[in-house]
Amino acid sequence: MSTNTTEPAFILEFIHTPQTGSDPVARGRITIGSFNEGFLSPTTLWSPKNYIQHWITELGRFIHSDTEQEAILFTDMSDITTANFLIAWVLYMRDGKIKVQNELVFMDQVPNTFSMYNLKAAITPYSNMTDEGQPISEWETSLPALVECRARLVGMVEELS
Repeated sequence: MSTNTTEPAFILEFIHTPQTGSDPVARGRITIGSFNEGFLSPTTLWSPKNYIQHWITELGRFIHSDTEQEAILFTDMSDITTANFLIAWVLYMRDGKIKVQNELVFMDQVPNTFSMYNLKAAITPYSNMTDEGQPISEWETSLPALVECRARLVGMVEELS
Protein backbone atom coordinates (compact mmCIF):
# COMPACT_ATOMS: atom_id res chain seq x y z
CA MET A 1 0.00 0.00 0.00
CA SER A 2 1.34 3.41 -0.90
CA THR A 3 2.18 5.62 2.08
CA ASN A 4 3.57 8.57 0.14
CA THR A 5 2.68 12.05 1.39
CA THR A 6 2.77 13.36 -2.18
CA GLU A 7 0.00 12.72 -4.68
CA PRO A 8 0.20 9.03 -5.55
CA ALA A 9 0.67 8.48 -9.27
CA PHE A 10 -1.72 6.38 -11.28
CA ILE A 11 -0.44 5.32 -14.70
CA LEU A 12 -1.94 2.68 -16.97
CA GLU A 13 -0.11 2.24 -20.26
CA PHE A 14 1.13 -0.03 -22.99
CA ILE A 15 4.92 -0.09 -23.16
CA HIS A 16 5.54 -2.24 -26.23
CA THR A 17 3.84 -2.76 -29.54
CA PRO A 18 1.66 -5.86 -29.73
CA GLN A 19 3.29 -9.20 -30.43
CA THR A 20 1.77 -11.22 -33.22
CA GLY A 21 1.51 -14.97 -33.56
CA SER A 22 -0.81 -17.60 -32.19
CA ASP A 23 -1.31 -15.70 -28.89
CA PRO A 24 -0.88 -12.00 -29.72
CA VAL A 25 -0.47 -9.74 -26.70
CA ALA A 26 0.43 -6.16 -25.84
CA ARG A 27 2.78 -5.55 -22.92
CA GLY A 28 1.54 -2.98 -20.43
CA ARG A 29 2.29 -1.54 -17.02
CA ILE A 30 0.30 -0.11 -14.13
CA THR A 31 1.86 2.27 -11.63
CA ILE A 32 0.14 3.24 -8.39
CA GLY A 33 2.36 5.40 -6.24
CA SER A 34 5.66 3.54 -5.84
CA PHE A 35 4.12 0.22 -6.91
CA ASN A 36 4.35 -0.91 -10.52
CA GLU A 37 3.55 -4.16 -12.25
CA GLY A 38 3.66 -5.37 -15.81
CA PHE A 39 0.81 -7.15 -17.55
CA LEU A 40 0.11 -8.86 -20.85
CA SER A 41 -3.14 -7.95 -22.63
CA PRO A 42 -4.41 -10.41 -25.22
CA THR A 43 -5.14 -8.62 -28.49
CA THR A 44 -7.27 -11.22 -30.25
CA LEU A 45 -10.53 -9.54 -29.18
CA TRP A 46 -9.45 -6.02 -28.19
CA SER A 47 -6.63 -4.04 -29.75
CA PRO A 48 -4.49 -1.75 -27.56
CA LYS A 49 -6.70 1.11 -28.80
CA ASN A 50 -9.83 -0.74 -27.58
CA TYR A 51 -8.29 -1.23 -24.13
CA ILE A 52 -7.30 2.43 -23.93
CA GLN A 53 -10.78 3.57 -25.03
CA HIS A 54 -12.29 1.31 -22.35
CA TRP A 55 -9.95 2.79 -19.70
CA ILE A 56 -10.82 6.35 -20.81
CA THR A 57 -14.55 5.60 -20.59
CA GLU A 58 -14.34 3.96 -17.17
CA LEU A 59 -12.06 6.62 -15.71
CA GLY A 60 -14.32 9.36 -17.08
CA ARG A 61 -17.40 7.73 -15.58
CA PHE A 62 -15.65 7.42 -12.20
CA ILE A 63 -14.12 10.92 -12.22
CA HIS A 64 -17.14 12.89 -13.42
CA SER A 65 -19.98 11.14 -11.58
CA ASP A 66 -21.35 11.95 -8.16
CA THR A 67 -22.96 8.52 -7.94
CA GLU A 68 -20.42 6.07 -9.42
CA GLN A 69 -18.34 4.67 -6.57
CA GLU A 70 -16.54 1.94 -8.57
CA ALA A 71 -14.85 1.47 -11.92
CA ILE A 72 -13.30 -1.57 -13.58
CA LEU A 73 -10.26 -1.35 -15.87
CA PHE A 74 -9.77 -4.58 -17.77
CA THR A 75 -6.21 -5.47 -18.76
CA ASP A 76 -7.08 -8.97 -20.00
CA MET A 77 -10.20 -9.12 -22.15
CA SER A 78 -11.08 -12.30 -23.98
CA ASP A 79 -14.25 -13.75 -25.47
CA ILE A 80 -16.56 -13.76 -22.45
CA THR A 81 -18.45 -16.80 -23.76
CA THR A 82 -15.33 -19.01 -23.68
CA ALA A 83 -12.95 -17.39 -21.16
CA ASN A 84 -12.53 -18.89 -17.69
CA PHE A 85 -11.47 -15.56 -16.22
CA LEU A 86 -10.54 -11.97 -17.08
CA ILE A 87 -8.11 -9.67 -15.29
CA ALA A 88 -8.93 -6.16 -14.17
CA TRP A 89 -8.00 -3.37 -11.79
CA VAL A 90 -10.98 -2.17 -9.78
CA LEU A 91 -11.29 1.32 -8.31
CA TYR A 92 -13.44 1.87 -5.23
CA MET A 93 -14.26 5.22 -3.62
CA ARG A 94 -14.37 4.57 0.12
CA ASP A 95 -14.37 7.16 2.90
CA GLY A 96 -13.06 9.82 0.49
CA LYS A 97 -10.16 7.61 -0.61
CA ILE A 98 -9.69 5.77 -3.89
CA LYS A 99 -8.74 2.15 -3.30
CA VAL A 100 -7.33 0.06 -6.15
CA GLN A 101 -7.39 -3.74 -6.21
CA ASN A 102 -6.26 -6.26 -8.83
CA GLU A 103 -8.99 -8.78 -9.52
CA LEU A 104 -9.44 -12.06 -11.32
CA VAL A 105 -12.97 -11.99 -12.70
CA PHE A 106 -14.10 -15.62 -12.80
CA MET A 107 -16.68 -15.96 -15.53
CA ASP A 108 -18.69 -18.59 -13.64
CA GLN A 109 -19.18 -16.04 -10.82
CA VAL A 110 -20.26 -12.93 -12.75
CA PRO A 111 -23.94 -11.97 -12.69
CA ASN A 112 -26.16 -12.64 -15.69
CA THR A 113 -26.21 -8.90 -16.40
CA PHE A 114 -22.49 -8.96 -17.29
CA SER A 115 -21.89 -8.46 -21.02
CA MET A 116 -19.60 -6.58 -23.38
CA TYR A 117 -22.12 -3.73 -22.99
CA ASN A 118 -22.22 -3.93 -19.19
CA LEU A 119 -18.68 -4.68 -18.07
CA LYS A 120 -19.12 -2.92 -14.75
CA ALA A 121 -21.50 -5.72 -13.69
CA ALA A 122 -18.31 -7.70 -12.92
CA ILE A 123 -17.42 -5.36 -10.05
CA THR A 124 -17.72 -7.15 -6.73
CA PRO A 125 -18.66 -5.34 -3.52
CA TYR A 126 -15.67 -3.73 -1.84
CA SER A 127 -13.84 -5.74 0.78
CA ASN A 128 -10.32 -5.48 2.13
CA MET A 129 -10.40 -9.06 3.45
CA THR A 130 -10.74 -12.45 1.72
CA ASP A 131 -13.42 -14.94 2.74
CA GLU A 132 -10.66 -16.62 4.78
CA GLY A 133 -9.93 -13.40 6.72
CA GLN A 134 -6.68 -12.55 4.93
CA PRO A 135 -6.03 -8.93 3.87
CA ILE A 136 -6.50 -8.15 0.19
CA SER A 137 -3.65 -6.21 -1.43
CA GLU A 138 -4.77 -2.74 -2.31
CA TRP A 139 -3.27 0.60 -3.12
CA GLU A 140 -4.52 4.17 -2.80
CA THR A 141 -4.51 6.87 -5.43
CA SER A 142 -6.06 10.29 -5.84
CA LEU A 143 -8.65 11.88 -8.07
CA PRO A 144 -6.05 14.27 -9.58
CA ALA A 145 -3.87 11.25 -10.45
CA LEU A 146 -6.83 9.60 -12.22
CA VAL A 147 -7.59 12.83 -14.12
CA GLU A 148 -3.95 13.03 -15.24
CA CYS A 149 -3.95 9.35 -16.28
CA ARG A 150 -7.13 9.81 -18.31
CA ALA A 151 -5.69 12.87 -20.08
CA ARG A 152 -2.54 10.90 -20.94
CA LEU A 153 -4.66 8.02 -22.29
CA VAL A 154 -6.70 10.42 -24.46
CA GLY A 155 -3.41 11.58 -26.00
CA MET A 156 -2.35 7.98 -26.59
CA VAL A 157 -5.58 6.99 -28.34
CA GLU A 158 -5.33 10.06 -30.57
CA GLU A 159 -1.82 8.97 -31.57
CA LEU A 160 -3.18 5.52 -32.48
CA SER A 161 -5.92 6.98 -34.70
